[in-house]
Amino acid sequence: MDELGKINPFQILAKSLTRIEHMLVCLLENTDVNPASISPQQPELLSITEGARFLGLSKQAVYRHIGKIPHYKRNGRLYFKRQELVEYVGEVAMYRT
Repeated sequence: MDELGKINPFQILAKSLTRIEHMLVCLLENTDVNPASISPQQPELLSITEGARFLGLSKQAVYRHIGKIPHYKRNGRLYFKRQELVEYVGEVAMYRT
């Protein structure tokens, strides 16, 4: 197996996010912005098409595996929270390694 096969993209993302969080803390320390006044964004909901694209699957594959993928149903439509899909993909990747 070559070196590229050993790279876990989620570890790279986690390191990048940690670095970004650190930079944001540094920026907030050097400005008059009160971190408590920054409200977190509501979870972004994705449609079936957006969720399938995010997961790199066809819509049919998403429907086939819907029992394993975190989702919400409203008015007969499927929705996905982006953060839950990120966590799901990370769990699947860890399970396969």
